[in-house]
Amino acid sequence: WTSVDSLFVRVRTDDGLEGWGEGWGHVACPTTMAALSSLVGPAFIGRDTRDRNALMQEMQHRFHIHGRTGPFMYALSAIEIALWDIAGKAASQPIAALLGGAPRELDAYASLLRYSEPPLVAAAVERALAQGFRHIKLHEERLD
Repeated sequence: WTSVDSLFVRVRTDDGLEGWGEGWGHVACPTTMAALSSLVGPAFIGRDTRDRNALMQEMQHRFHIHGRTGPFMYALSAIEIALWDIAGKAASQPIAALLGGAPRELDAYASLLRYSEPPLVAAAVERALAQGFRHIKLHEERLD
C-alpha cells in the first residue's frame, strides 16, 4: 500500500468553535461516512457538548444496537475526538492538560503492514528507519 484512507470530521459549535476528529477505518470510510451523515451526526445537532462524558455515554447507549466496533464506533470516536479538540480550544489548553497530564514529547513509531515475506518486511523496516523512526511495530505472523 502507498496510502490509507482516513475520514476527518469537523464539528462546529453554536459559538463558532471548531474541532476536528478522525474516523479511522480505511476501507470502512464510506460506511463510516454513511453512519455519520445519516444517524450519528444528526443525533448531536443542537446538543450541549460541554459534558462530553455524559453525552458520549448517551450516544453509545443510543447506537449500541449497531455493535461495539465498526463504522458506528468509528463515527462516535471521530465526534468525541472533535469534542475534545473543541474543549481544548475553549479552555486555551492542550488536551493533555484537560486529561490531567502535562504535555510531553512522545516517540512516534512506524506501524507496518503485514507483509508475510521476510524480504518485504526487511525492506519496509529499512524504509521506516531511513525516515527516522526509532520504534517499529510489526504485524507479521510466523507460520511454520
